[in-house]
Amino acid sequence: MVRLATNVEVGEMSGNRRYSVPIAIVAAVLAVVLFNPWFVLDEGTLRQVLTVAFWVSFLALLVVLFQERREVGAEDVEIEGPAFTRFLFHNSKAGLFWLPIRLFLGFNWLEAGWHKATSDGWINNGGHEAWFAWLITFGEMAVGLGLIFGCLTGIAAFFGALMNMSFLLAGSASTNPVLFTMAIGIILAWRVAGYYGIDRYLLPALGAPWRPGKVFGRQPASAPATT
Repeated sequence: MVRLATNVEVGEMSGNRRYSVPIAIVAAVLAVVLFNPWFVLDEGTLRQVLTVAFWVSFLALLVVLFQERREVGAEDVEIEGPAFTRFLFHNSKAGLFWLPIRLFLGFNWLEAGWHKATSDGWINNGGHEAWFAWLITFGEMAVGLGLIFGCLTGIAAFFGALMNMSFLLAGSASTNPVLFTMAIGIILAWRVAGYYGIDRYLLPALGAPWRPGKVFGRQPASAPATT
């Protein structure tokens, strides 16, 4: 059944569009003023005020754009992406492509966590707080198991990439750039990367916050019996 938009809804849609462009321009101008490398504002009251104004305008823009998500034409694609990206990130058959990448990352994280758990140098003498050392250890193993079994693959890859970035910022390069790049690919392909794993059944059951699955979705009411 097609529902026609009322005059009130149309007015709200046009109002959202009227606000989003000026707010975006303000946020962009403030970003240029604050972050350009040629004209640097001195630390002081003016810079603090402009910084607050930038974040307020940026958050306001997010709110307005979020309100526009249901407008007519909001989901129209003006520039079509290449076919291979649509295949890799949206087609369940691409799960075979992501499977070896998942296993490679998963076993790397599992081995790293297991090595920390069985090594006295990390748990006891690594110079870390005891709880933090165990948090990293079990976090690495949990990410590894999630990727290996394809269970909440996107979430596991996200936390793996987060740890990779933390290690990189701490000055430890090693294989972290390679693992981080692969993890970003799995994050983008979260809907299909774990298809050949538990996610094949788990994701349809859980769904997503914007579209609940079978477990959290509201069941349709049964029709009354007729005689």
